[in-house]
Amino acid sequence: LRKAESALERSQHKGPGGHKVFNFETGNYMLERMATETALRKAVHEGDIIAHFQPIVDLSTGRVAGFEALARWQRSQGALVMPEVFIPIAEQSRLICDIDMAVLRNACVRLTEWRKKFPEYGQLQVAVNLSTRNFTGGNVIEDIDEVLHQTGTPPAAVKLEITESSLIEKPDEMAAIMHLLAQRGLQFGLDDFGTGYSSLSYLHRFPFQTLKVDRDFVASLGTPGERPALVNAIVAMARSMGLETVAEGVDTTEQLEFVREAGCHFAQGYGIAMPMSADDAEALLEADKRY
Repeated sequence: LRKAESALERSQHKGPGGHKVFNFETGNYMLERMATETALRKAVHEGDIIAHFQPIVDLSTGRVAGFEALARWQRSQGALVMPEVFIPIAEQSRLICDIDMAVLRNACVRLTEWRKKFPEYGQLQVAVNLSTRNFTGGNVIEDIDEVLHQTGTPPAAVKLEITESSLIEKPDEMAAIMHLLAQRGLQFGLDDFGTGYSSLSYLHRFPFQTLKVDRDFVASLGTPGERPALVNAIVAMARSMGLETVAEGVDTTEQLEFVREAGCHFAQGYGIAMPMSADDAEALLEADKRY
């Protein structure tokens, strides 16, 4: 029976009408996935999902304006498991909702501490990724309300990031929930903008304050072709709609200067700073570095 279930799950990835004959490769894959999911479930329960923080820089001042909080799995032996290992597994179950809330809570606790410790960073924000699964059958509004209340975090200090591709899944349901959260003061950012799924009509339906220019566009800056022109067009379009822009994936000084001159409001990427522990993020704020 277990072998049949393994084959069934693998076949579902092929789409309707797919089939899969059980073999040892299938069995090994499923056993490894089940073991990882079990360990991940335990990690969520025991508080081993933590946040690392990548700085988001205000390009008009060069100062840190906020951080994107990114999920990390802290194993008992001290090793960090990167999200590309466990997020796909979590996305196949409702574990991703628990992980999102764990990261949000971790980020809000730190953000509240930093705002108090560094008055000059009193407007610091944190951006947190939110999976589409939170909008389908969950209690995302109540969960977020609870985190904000328990950590004493102002709603306006939190930006929830939604990927562009997720908008096409259940747009009406997502829009309704997002507007309820926006009424509480939370902000929204559209992640990976420019990947080709959304349209201007979609953008008007959702309460976004920020567009994040996809890293593929930023990576092409400084090379011949149409993509630098597309970055300028995205920034101009966002400005006409009253939206701020964040250039993600800024890895070089040349890219940083290009997006600054293009009129992007904010930037993040390895060329500015890698994702870092909460202690390192605090040290960065204390140094008050300019970019």
